Amino acid sequence: MKLKKLISNSNVKKEKIRSSVDFRKKLLKDSLFFDSYFKYKSPRYDIENNFFQKNILGDTFVYERNITYENIESQYNKLLKITDKIFLFNSGMAAIIILIKTYIEGYNKTKLNILSTLGYFETDKFFRKLSFPVVYTSVNNEVELVNEIISNEIDILFIEPVTYSLNMNILDIYHIIKVFNDSTDNKRMRLIIIDITLASHFNIDIDKIRKILIKENIICAVVQSLIKLYQFGFELTSAGMAVLICNSSNSNIKNEFEKYENTIIENRMLYSTNLNLSSLRILTNKFLFDEIYLNTYIRRIHENNSYVAKNISNKKYKKIVHPSFIDTAYTYAQAPFVLIQLKNDIESEYDSVIKKFFDTLGNDDIFVDYGSSFGFYKTRIEKIIYDINYRKCFLKISVGYCKKYINDIIQLLNSI
Repeated sequence: MKLKKLISNSNVKKEKIRSSVDFRKKLLKDSLFFDSYFKYKSPRYDIENNFFQKNILGDTFVYERNITYENIESQYNKLLKITDKIFLFNSGMAAIIILIKTYIEGYNKTKLNILSTLGYFETDKFFRKLSFPVVYTSVNNEVELVNEIISNEIDILFIEPVTYSLNMNILDIYHIIKVFNDSTDNKRMRLIIIDITLASHFNIDIDKIRKILIKENIICAVVQSLIKLYQFGFELTSAGMAVLICNSSNSNIKNEFEKYENTIIENRMLYSTNLNLSSLRILTNKFLFDEIYLNTYIRRIHENNSYVAKNISNKKYKKIVHPSFIDTAYTYAQAPFVLIQLKNDIESEYDSVIKKFFDTLGNDDIFVDYGSSFGFYKTRIEKIIYDINYRKCFLKISVGYCKKYINDIIQLLNSI
């Protein structure tokens, strides 16, 4: 498939991305994804493709059904520079659901305590839908979280380094993990899930997490979406990843951990959270594992959002939320979007502000779309309804990779 055709079929408009002839085009130029034979299940057999297929896919003649999870997951092991077991799913949310469902099935039948900070709405909604024997508790800040860990026997701890909420609390995840490690008995397996989607693995020290976890009966899963920041804004396929960390030398616990891993693989297929053949094929492309380009892209997204957040000034805004306003040494204190709460905090006012924004914009020249999610080349704006019952909202500005119109976007936000 030609680059021009791919772009014309996507959310990115070719005539508006002349400035996108940056590293992304260079990156994709020789990619297998743009091989004209990509449309066939079995690509052409020649020396170049044969070498790539043998090294990435583990075979010399590719049929999609022969592509294995292990071969692709091993590429993420290389990217993250770790040897821990990695599992791929069809989304980051799917990874969280299967990790928890598998734990519930295997480790605690009578009562199960889940503790979480208030963050991403889908995660919170999933926890609230879980029925007995699950007891779900959510808290607003780190102090409350630590107190709950010390005071109660927590089976599953879910944390976001930066909470996906109107407060965007920054948590000391390493301290929280240590408190959990020190406060937990060794009677049964426990699970920590850390969702690093906003920060990316480049800003998380997985080796440090592994060193903190001294208790052998604690499994730590580091989870993230692989579509938002890991596909250069092209939205090639939905995908998610979980890294499983367990420091066990005890043979019984090792067996339990292996049982947990094997059941995850079974449940991934059973609950339809697996990647389809087309997605697996896309994830064999080497450009998706280029550490330098990925780091460059993700860092630029974070920097652009920080820059916009610090330069917004409008009397209509009650609150501008972004981690860059907080003085902290944590490298993961990043976010790929800016949140805005209005002084006139009613839904109709948010609709009015968005309408004025696009009416003033007038055309596509300033690279802004109305749409959800984040991590794209262009900037996106949307209204988030975080409380359906009371119709409470905030604006989310997901500043993209493109810097060309970033000051125009700030000017618009400050003038509407």
